[in-house]
Amino acid sequence: MGARAVNPAVADAGLLIHLAEVDGLALLRIFAALHIPDAVWSEAVRPNRVREGDLAKLRNIRRHTIPQVQVTPFARRAWTSSSPRPWQSMVAAGEQHWALCPRCV
Repeated sequence: MGARAVNPAVADAGLLIHLAEVDGLALLRIFAALHIPDAVWSEAVRPNRVREGDLAKLRNIRRHTIPQVQVTPFARRAWTSSSPRPWQSMVAAGEQHWALCPRCV
């Protein structure tokens, strides 16, 4: 894969929690930017789960608040279209986020 960073990605809580359990959060440095919605952050960053300081060390983390009014239509489209694979959903979520977040460009 080389030394280049992979395109930006959107993380969910399960990924963060389980990588933290095996001391593997550093693997997330492969992404140019890792976008974490506030709801995911709230679920993952808790006692006995993921330490906020461990995420801060990665330096590629971007926290975001996306209004529910924008999330709901996206989720409906993503999950009703011919059963997307998890990686396809992550890519689509990242594309949707970039379209909704001009300050992230």
